[in-house]
Amino acid sequence: MKPGICVILGIAAIAAGAIFWGALREKNEEPQKNSPVTVPVEKHEKSSFPDQEKDTLLIPESSPPVQCDNSTVEFIVTQANSGPFKKRILALNDLPDDLSQRDCQVLLDYLHAGENTSREYGIKNDIMNKLRDQKELHPELLNTLLRLAEDPRENIVVRSYAVQHLRPLFEVTKDARIKQIYEQLLQEKSEVSGCALLALRYLSGVYPAEFSGEAIAAQSMALAATPEAQLGARVSAVQTAASLGYGDLSLLRSLAWEEDTSLALRIAAIAALGQLADHDSKAWLEETSSRKGPLRQAAQTALRRLESK
Repeated sequence: MKPGICVILGIAAIAAGAIFWGALREKNEEPQKNSPVTVPVEKHEKSSFPDQEKDTLLIPESSPPVQCDNSTVEFIVTQANSGPFKKRILALNDLPDDLSQRDCQVLLDYLHAGENTSREYGIKNDIMNKLRDQKELHPELLNTLLRLAEDPRENIVVRSYAVQHLRPLFEVTKDARIKQIYEQLLQEKSEVSGCALLALRYLSGVYPAEFSGEAIAAQSMALAATPEAQLGARVSAVQTAASLGYGDLSLLRSLAWEEDTSLALRIAAIAALGQLADHDSKAWLEETSSRKGPLRQAAQTALRRLESK
């Protein structure tokens, strides 16, 4: 046989072998229709705190992949980068209210391990809603939300969502740890402190024996008086105290009148003075409502509320 023909035949044989083995590998890798869906475990991101590593809700990297019973759950938690956001949201909302324990656990793990982007915040919030709407609450739902809420190393938006979802869970479980975590978060003086106050304000109206409005207002005023506290938390604190009918009027006047106070906090304090009918502020409110400026409308509204009482 001529050398040229040998080379051609050799190349053809190699190509045929590659095609055969490629087809065989694809056949072997094709999942069975009724087999569980394998979800890749998210690699845990290193904490932004140099000396601390997140250790809550972690799946060890050496553990086997998590198994899903529902393929839609797999689609939701693995398509953060490539999957269409709208389809994932719709698929999430269409999940049944009787998910398996395994699927619920996959969704719970995603709250911690999933990416934190503006889109994923919406996904995570809806996951919390879906898990709360299950016919039978997963035994780790409450523990997971408590850990997310209290861990300062967690993403602040996810923590805030967890704080908000704990409130309706209290109405179902009456678990005393929820009240404890809310009171603990007030000491943090961050955005989640404001979320905790809003939850406490609501609960004080429904369960006044367990949540004292006067005590919550006092905690609110303490937070409002703390300069180093996050601005949104201080604004929520003023609003919470006023809505409960309590407030340190001297502090509120100081916050409203001092020009060094941030505009948002001054407006909240002005509204509180009107809501609490502080007649000692009437002259200042009248003067402020007659001048042009960002406080004018707030002062006019407060003055009307004060005069109506």
